[in-house]
Amino acid sequence: MKFKTKVKPLFLAISFSMMAMSTGQILLFRETTDSLISHCREINRQNISFYNLLANTALIPSGNFDERSKNPKYCSQFIDKETNTYLDQVKRYKTNDFFEKLNLANERIRLYADNYQILQNKRAKTTKNLLVFVLIMNVSGLAAMSVFLRFDTIEE
Repeated sequence: MKFKTKVKPLFLAISFSMMAMSTGQILLFRETTDSLISHCREINRQNISFYNLLANTALIPSGNFDERSKNPKYCSQFIDKETNTYLDQVKRYKTNDFFEKLNLANERIRLYADNYQILQNKRAKTTKNLLVFVLIMNVSGLAAMSVFLRFDTIEE
């Protein structure tokens, strides 16, 4: 009988601690993905600077400037369907005018920037909720351990 009263709080404490550790592992995995998204966003910021520099030059650069500002392939996994639809519409528009190409590139970069911003905001809210869950599990685990210790001291 006394053994059962000790095991339940201890089992609860261990369960809460295991849930908190599991959620911590999920948060660590999410952090690696967040780092990739931040990297893609930083590349996009550099592209914005590049195109702002091109817009302010009087000379038209030789060569294909679109190729020099492409996002890495791994960044495409973070683009949602709606943004992809808009990007496809922008890509279908063909022109030979340098300034129109520049405006199209600026629109493409803006779409990427908006997409990354929205994605990071959603992920930050989810991470916040997971952190609150970890905190609740840790407090619950400590409460269960205190009950275990209380039963242990009563028995002695």
